[in-house]
Amino acid sequence: MNEKEVKNMFNFEDYTFFNPSPNFRELMILQIISQNERVSQEMIAKSVGIVPSMVNRYLKDFEDKKYIIKTGGNRRNMNYEITYEGKKRLQFLTVSFINEVSKIYSETKKSFNKVLDKIEDMGYQNILLYGAG
Repeated sequence: MNEKEVKNMFNFEDYTFFNPSPNFRELMILQIISQNERVSQEMIAKSVGIVPSMVNRYLKDFEDKKYIIKTGGNRRNMNYEITYEGKKRLQFLTVSFINEVSKIYSETKKSFNKVLDKIEDMGYQNILLYGAG
């Protein structure tokens, strides 16, 4: 199989959730908050792999879009409550993520079948696959 055929088989750039994107970060942050309303910005940053100042920007944006409500006097005792709009957004992002994973599975299956067909066309009948790891 030549390089052009390999490139045409699968393109991760078509999948936004597998490139660190705003959608992926938004999904991660909303998911973290939905599991723990008392989570700190520092913990969110570590979990998502971004700096706390970027988390702060996302939280401000979420507040503006009415996805969350912040309560508490200061950063040390801040709570984040996900609103109905935030739950709808989290649900949308989750479904979008699952959709992309399904597409990746389908594309991988097609690509793998093409490889197996080429191997079969070459006259091989018994194939043994070893996993790495």
